[in-house]
Amino acid sequence: MFYFTQGLVNSFFPGSAFAAQSLNISDQSLSDRHVDLKNLVFGICCIIPFGTFNHRRSAHVVLEEPKVIIELAPGDLFFLPSASIHHENIPLADPDVELRKSMISYSAGALFRWIQQGFKAAPTNKTSAEKQVDTAQGDIRWLEGWRLFCTMN
Repeated sequence: MFYFTQGLVNSFFPGSAFAAQSLNISDQSLSDRHVDLKNLVFGICCIIPFGTFNHRRSAHVVLEEPKVIIELAPGDLFFLPSASIHHENIPLADPDVELRKSMISYSAGALFRWIQQGFKAAPTNKTSAEKQVDTAQGDIRWLEGWRLFCTMN
């Protein structure tokens, strides 16, 4: 079994499921279309918008692959696999009056690789056989990670 939190300590939010947070405090926290490639690919990210904006008119979160637009009100929590779904948010309708800031919580994939490798960097001089074992173990972790998600069944 792949243990996701073994060895990770978040000193700002002890006990948090996330290893890191980003606080976006510009007047209009805005992101272009992107996917967070350095996050754990089957991991979850949490978006918390806050400020004074009309969530019915603007600042929506757009998820490309599922073709969904989501209204997030200030203080809502939204969880998504940010390393596997392209996402962005729509600008504020009235940026002269409204403010939208956000806090994002996430975990970098490199932290999990570091733990899997015995709390050290991967050796650079692996044999062909060792690389094959790593690939097979990676495939198993990939399947274990995706099995954590709910399905329609």
